[in-house]
Amino acid sequence: VLSLVVGLLMAAVGNVIIQAGDRGTGGWHLEGSAVGQAFLFVVLSVVMGIAFGMAFLSSPLAIVLYFVAPIAISIVSQMITAITDTMRWLDFNEATSPLIGEHLSGEQWGRLATSSALWILLPLVVGLVGLTRSELK
Repeated sequence: VLSLVVGLLMAAVGNVIIQAGDRGTGGWHLEGSAVGQAFLFVVLSVVMGIAFGMAFLSSPLAIVLYFVAPIAISIVSQMITAITDTMRWLDFNEATSPLIGEHLSGEQWGRLATSSALWILLPLVVGLVGLTRSELK
């Protein structure tokens, strides 16, 4: 979240510098919905990392799977054309990519909800169940 705020501030400073140096128009138009969707992307990514950490209870394993599993799913869905349409609903990378720079349609919001349930809610529930059943040390 802080990175999003810092990025917006740096973009604003850069815009002012360009205008002050007379090196260009420095025009900048950013809709509120684009900022909200970028914020949602950041929050979903962080919560997914937390969910993986809770599910696997191993930081190195959670970090590796956080990066490798969605990429592997994307590769498999591109290689096997028979499952491409179904995987659009389950592929977290494809579901979150429209959050940056597009207005989401109803179907895209549905894909985002479905893939978030698979990649965030499921590991979170598995982690919570595991944590509640384990002995505190």
